[in-house]
Order: sequence, then structure tokens, then C-alpha cells
Amino acid sequence: MPQVALIGGRDLAYWNAMKYACLGVVALIGSAACGSVPATPDATDPDAAIAVDGEPPPPARWSAPVLIQSLAGISKDNPSLTADGKEIYFRVYADEMAGVRSQDIWTAKRARVDDPWGAPGPVPGMINTNAHETDPGVSPDGLTLWFASNRAGAGGWDIFVSSRAGRNDPWGAPVAVTELNTMKDDRGPRVTADGKTMTFFSSRPGATGDPDATDIYVATRSAIGEKWSSIVNLGAINTAKTDAGGHLAAGGRAIYFCSNREGDFDLFASTRATPGGDFGAPRRIDELSEGLECGLWVSEDEKQIVFSRSVDRHAELYESTR
Repeated sequence: MPQVALIGGRDLAYWNAMKYACLGVVALIGSAACGSVPATPDATDPDAAIAVDGEPPPPARWSAPVLIQSLAGISKDNPSLTADGKEIYFRVYADEMAGVRSQDIWTAKRARVDDPWGAPGPVPGMINTNAHETDPGVSPDGLTLWFASNRAGAGGWDIFVSSRAGRNDPWGAPVAVTELNTMKDDRGPRVTADGKTMTFFSSRPGATGDPDATDIYVATRSAIGEKWSSIVNLGAINTAKTDAGGHLAAGGRAIYFCSNREGDFDLFASTRATPGGDFGAPRRIDELSEGLECGLWVSEDEKQIVFSRSVDRHAELYESTR
């Protein structure tokens, strides 16, 4: 079934029907007849929640974020989950006491989504090296892992991809996604549920602002397995500051990201009426932005968010629902 954007709990057809019915009444008895008909809500309003596949839109505000106690310990950020919520991937920082000598990607599993996470540890397979690995983006089915690394041969940070045959198999040898990489930093790969659209952030030429600042980009491909193309700067949501960690949801009609445009890094969101349209002005997610927040994952239905919060240079993962 096609996905339909709902605004204020109604689709656009409803609002248009109300408008034209009202105009017909006006022609007969005057403008007062339309006094009780609400105006069509703005589909680009960040507070106008978007529904997917007929499900009612989620409430506008997120619940108070809760520390994920079962993963607490070594400093970590940049979470990514499988669609079934049973696997999580994240970046851990170098910690000699924990035996971690570089930034690595770790993972944890659980049997049910309401269970605590099992003991976390390095991703099995050929992902981590003596260089740094970060920004894991696992595919919804858990069989493809995108990430960034500054290993030898990379131009700064580059984007890599690895795959595996089954959920219990180790990850295969990663390969560089050459069509996305530049001599500057290219990081934060996140791929949509259909595998045809990726968001990432980069300091490549053309990024706005300071030389070390990053912008969020989107790339597309015609089919899984094809090369990425049509790399576009999402200018409407980028600033002269650092904008990073873009994550699309709601069929591509919502994007969540982090930015230091207002000082410390905070979480922001923006929406658009159609997947190919322009995003509206981003809004800071005040109820989730209390300190230094960045690195996030959002469920496709926008009802769950997992993000990192740093306090005194130590980052932990938090979650919130709505």
C-alpha cells in the first residue's frame, strides 16, 4: 500500500474536500459559514507529525530520555539498530583500561525488544582495525553494515561497507564506497529501509561554513548493489556550523540530525510533504537537548529514538519514545 502523509490526523484529501465544500457554502449563504472549518495544516511544520502506512501520527513531544543501563560503562556514541530492535551497533572510544586502543565499533543483542541488552563487545569479523572506526549504520535486516574509518588509504575519514549471509555470521571484509568518498572527511552513512537512499555528512568542497564544518548530504541509487549517484547537499537544513548524523524516517519525509548551530550539539528535526520535496526549517528538539547530544537512530515510524549524550567528556546512550 502507498504511504500517505497525514496532517493533524487527516490526509490532504480531507482538508481539500473541507475547503472546497466550504467555498460552495460561501457562494450560497456567505462567508460566515466557514468560520468553523480549520485551515489546512502546513505539511512542513515540524510539529505536524507524519504517519506511515495509515498508522496514526505519533505525539509531538518525546518522553523524558532514559539512560540505557545495560550498555552503560565505556564511553560510546553513534547508535544504530536493526528494524526488529534486537541488535544495536555503536562507536566506543579508546579506553586503555577497557583494552580498547582505538575507536572501534561494538555491538550487543537481545532476544526481545523489552529485554535489556546483552553484554556488548567488538563487532565480530573484519570491521575493526588499529585505525579508527565509527558511525555504524546497520541495514534494517541486519545483513549490511555501513561505517566510517580513517584506516590507511582513506582520504581523511571514508565510508566503507561490509555484509554477511546471516544474522549470526561474522562480517566480511569491508570495501570502500569510492563513489561517496573524497579527500576530505566523509562519515555517518545511514541507509533507508528500501536500501536506495543514503544520508551522510561531509566536509568536502561545497560544504557551507568553516573548512572543518560538515554538511549533510543525500545520495541515491536505482537498486541495491548499484553504485550511489545523485549526491546532493541538503542545503535547507545545513548551516555554517557543523551539521551531522542525518537519519531519514517516515518514508523519507522526516529527517533527524545533530548540529552545534545554537552552541553545544543538540538534536534537530525537519519534515517535508513528499520524499523528493524540500525540508522545512529545522527545529531543535528541546525535550531531548539538555546537554551535548549527537549521534542518533530513529525508528521508521518515529516512535523511538536512541542517541548519545556527553557529560564531562563521557558519552552514554539514551532512549526516548512517543
